[in-house]
Amino acid sequence: MPTFKDPAEASNLLIAALRPIVARVRTDTCWIVNSGQTPRCIKEPLTEAKLVNHVNGGPRFGVAPIKPGSSVTSVGLLDFDSHQGELSWAEMKIAVLKVMEILRCLGASPIPFKSSGGRGVHLYVIWETPQDAYSVRSFLRSALASAGFSDGAGGVAQGKVEVFPKQNAVAEGKFGNMFILPLGGKSVPLEASTLDDLDKSNAHLINWPVSAEVPAVTPPKSHAEIPLSTADVEQKLLKLSSALDAIPYGGADKFGYHRFLNFVLAIHHASGGSSGGLKLAHSFFQRADEYDGGEIDHLWLNAESNPNGIRPVTSATIYYEARQHGWSESSEHDFDNVGTGPRPPGEQPPPSFVCDDRGAIRLSMDNMVKAIERPDLCGLVLGYDAFRDEIMCSIDGGANWIPFKDSNYTELRINLERMGFRLPPRELTRDAVLFVAMANQFDSAQVWLNGLVWDGVKRIETFPEAHIGVEDTQYHRAVGRYLWTALAGRVLSPGCKADMAPVLVGRQGTRKSSAVAAMAPDPKFFTEISFSERDDDLSRKMRGRLIAEIAELRGLRTRESEHVKALITKQHEEWIPKYREYKTVYPRRIVFIGTTNQEEFLADETGNRRWLPIRVEKTIDVDRITRDCPQLWAEGRELFLAGGIDYQEAELLAIHVHAEYMIGDSWLQKVASWLEGEDFWREAPSKRSYLQTHEVLQDALHIPARNWGKPEEMRVGKILRALGYKRAKRRVQGKSTWVYVPTVPIVPPHKGTRKAPE
Repeated sequence: MPTFKDPAEASNLLIAALRPIVARVRTDTCWIVNSGQTPRCIKEPLTEAKLVNHVNGGPRFGVAPIKPGSSVTSVGLLDFDSHQGELSWAEMKIAVLKVMEILRCLGASPIPFKSSGGRGVHLYVIWETPQDAYSVRSFLRSALASAGFSDGAGGVAQGKVEVFPKQNAVAEGKFGNMFILPLGGKSVPLEASTLDDLDKSNAHLINWPVSAEVPAVTPPKSHAEIPLSTADVEQKLLKLSSALDAIPYGGADKFGYHRFLNFVLAIHHASGGSSGGLKLAHSFFQRADEYDGGEIDHLWLNAESNPNGIRPVTSATIYYEARQHGWSESSEHDFDNVGTGPRPPGEQPPPSFVCDDRGAIRLSMDNMVKAIERPDLCGLVLGYDAFRDEIMCSIDGGANWIPFKDSNYTELRINLERMGFRLPPRELTRDAVLFVAMANQFDSAQVWLNGLVWDGVKRIETFPEAHIGVEDTQYHRAVGRYLWTALAGRVLSPGCKADMAPVLVGRQGTRKSSAVAAMAPDPKFFTEISFSERDDDLSRKMRGRLIAEIAELRGLRTRESEHVKALITKQHEEWIPKYREYKTVYPRRIVFIGTTNQEEFLADETGNRRWLPIRVEKTIDVDRITRDCPQLWAEGRELFLAGGIDYQEAELLAIHVHAEYMIGDSWLQKVASWLEGEDFWREAPSKRSYLQTHEVLQDALHIPARNWGKPEEMRVGKILRALGYKRAKRRVQGKSTWVYVPTVPIVPPHKGTRKAPE
């Protein structure tokens, strides 16, 4: 740590670094941690003097995030621990960075510090205004679950990360759990992107970003269950009464208080808290000498609050006990047959779950699917959007869809557990969700496009003139027809051939990029790409998009022309999605549109047909494009359905336009002059039967051999082809070698005609 002229200055700066946390926690009391000892509440205020000791190697101090009589907090903390050093620092960083990325995606701004022991990491999240503590805990737990961790003190190696606060509320006069403040002991700030140690003396320079408010979450009831109809309750009570009759109560079989309480809770659960269930409970316990009706009533009324913290139980407890005494359920009490009587209109019977010998629902794929495909049970509808290639969910019966996120898996597992399932493994849940979603597949792009009503006004053919502001020519009209029929075609016929890309060419400020973005019906259907990106990244980026702008034609000159052609002409994307074993084949739904202010960008004669240049001289009317966008798409749909993608005329007329945009080459004139040059020592190179690229690089361009590479060889080859040569195989010094041979005479007739090569 650097030396300050005034030691007090160093302390003051470090204490100042703690202000964003200290200002948000309880400071009327604190905890002290001496080396080798457990934290101890000293019931004294957290003073400046204590903080000086804390940051200068003295006793460390802890604070509580929730004030007494409150259920809100302004600080959240995730404690990543490696208790005995069982996890390497590199492994710890990987785990923490994964959770940090998830938190950022959820709107949080985590601030990392090394723990005071030096082996772990503390991630702090702070808010401008106090947040509901239960919602904060749910938010942080959901982020952990998305990364494969759960709340607990077992350490990262065991998949556990501690969440603070640990309570939903703190009563008056109570303290709640505390955490150790940062910058004590071995605690130092960590760089947010790499988790590398930062100099502790610079901690006052740390930015403490405030996180977005967490989503409000209502604490669940302790005995949430599938809603039961009156018929269901009556059927269950019959089965329950039969089981209770088989269980003796009294003498050697008399229950202790704990089992007695469990049976009251089980009857309450099985009957849905009905009056019939309460009568059944009284009837059962009246067999006991110590029967106390008042106590039964009290337990019944408080069943939802789970008195004494006893784990909630279900009717499976009673059925298991009854079977131990020889009871067996008749077919009329089969779960498959529950609720076969009259049901309220629109209400579905419970699924026919397969249960074990104790009456508990078996944890099987079949049972999972039965539960997940029921929106009334799991709380949402699952679907698979073929356009987005993504699992979606809806809470309004399919009217609106949102992506199914990692946090939704956790929520679903919780709901399944409340239904009576043992906690399902993540992989089993993912497989069941995918199966149910795929059975309800739809294509949101097709739904949207087919829902448009065309007003019958023709706009597409004059789109370049009326909307882009270019001259009204046959070529421009053809490009307009191609563009909008290709866009509609890629929606209605995924993966169809649409391998040409219009390019808006013009000076900066003409709103070319804004115009391209305005052609998309929604910003989420638009993306910007570069040919310099990795193919896998490009494929994922294009998923769920309709238009991709190649801004400034980035990467066009740095990638091989054959690679660019292959990328433009692809009709399917391939990659392995997250949590899947096999690759997916995604039919391309996107159309490319380029923008550039470069006058010359065409370099490959064989690939030029892919590009449809349009010169933009005026500022584009983006507002008009935005206004007419739905009708342009609707008309494009009608034209595509009538005749497919209209590409032939645009492709043919573009040939006459390409020359204007060809890249000139400063080497060309030098090579042409060299070919015709001859002197006393040598004949003109043009008279040779073949040429090799190294001869041109060395003799015509005088480039040192150390500077020769593939780009230079390709550039020379392009020039030779432009001068009438073609690439061919010839034997050179006994080896088959690629060379360039003349195909047309380039020597003037009065100097003789070159023989064709043998």
